Amino acid sequence: MKEILNISAQIDSLSKNKSIGFENEKQKEDMRIFLQRNNYLNVISLKYFFASGQRRENNRFIHTYSYKTKFKILKKKYNELLKFENKLRDAVLSYETELKVHLDEYFKTILKNKEIGFREYLQKLYRYDYENRSYDKLKSDDYIFKKFDKEWKSNITKFSHSDSDWNNYFYLLLKIQTFGMINDILCLSVKTDDEEYKTIYELFNTYLRKTSKFKIGNRLRELKTIGILRNALCHKESLIIFLEKGFRAREKKDNKKTNPKGYKRDFLKERADSINIIYKYFKELNGIRNKNLPKDCWIFKYADYRLRNGKRINFKKLKINL
Repeated sequence: MKEILNISAQIDSLSKNKSIGFENEKQKEDMRIFLQRNNYLNVISLKYFFASGQRRENNRFIHTYSYKTKFKILKKKYNELLKFENKLRDAVLSYETELKVHLDEYFKTILKNKEIGFREYLQKLYRYDYENRSYDKLKSDDYIFKKFDKEWKSNITKFSHSDSDWNNYFYLLLKIQTFGMINDILCLSVKTDDEEYKTIYELFNTYLRKTSKFKIGNRLRELKTIGILRNALCHKESLIIFLEKGFRAREKKDNKKTNPKGYKRDFLKERADSINIIYKYFKELNGIRNKNLPKDCWIFKYADYRLRNGKRINFKKLKINL
């Protein structure tokens, strides 16, 4: 088991094992405060850029550090990362809010046309069974109904004098749902008059294209990845670790083919694309449209820049806040 280090040991490890240069004891004390405020794991995520490579030692890979990185450079680069993450965090939360507003409007339109309540509408939907490759109609004891009943009681009626049901006030319920639960709802399917099945996501996306400029991607997978990005940012996981997880998932041996041609799923690209979607949304919030991330930025070039300090990149000159 890897030894758990206290902050003093973390600073020693940065100096001895990761070639972080401290000019004096004052800088080490500054680093102590910096780690207390930002978490060692978040700060050290920058190692994927200031490390120069890796070697195998005792059946595990060890990162190598051919160049000394000054403490003040490490601190400067992490503050750049924080500024960029803050932009994305604000944007993805606004994106989530707008997503729910459009979904409210979509359901209001559907329910009005069908003249039914939200609960009755859900009872007409289907969940796809991947194991049996079949569609199963939602039952009254499905987890989605249990979850809604519980949340309505604990988060809505508990603080009001009303005994009303969420059937007619579903928009209050959707407002407090997680991004993941919203995606679960969008995964449900409608059976059309010609006996075909279409997901709520497909129907909702068609609705958006007719009524709004708001984008949810071309596949539900893209929206789900935005949800993962949202959780990473809001739970203060480093954006670098968010990309690193995509890189490792892509490189896993069990990343099996997803089509007859044997194409492996590119989790890293999916995650980079989700960052780009939210970056564009951030720009739009600030009155700038169609502003993509630069193609040569560290987000899209993560796999090329990873552990390549002094080869593909110069960590000191790397532009992190885009």
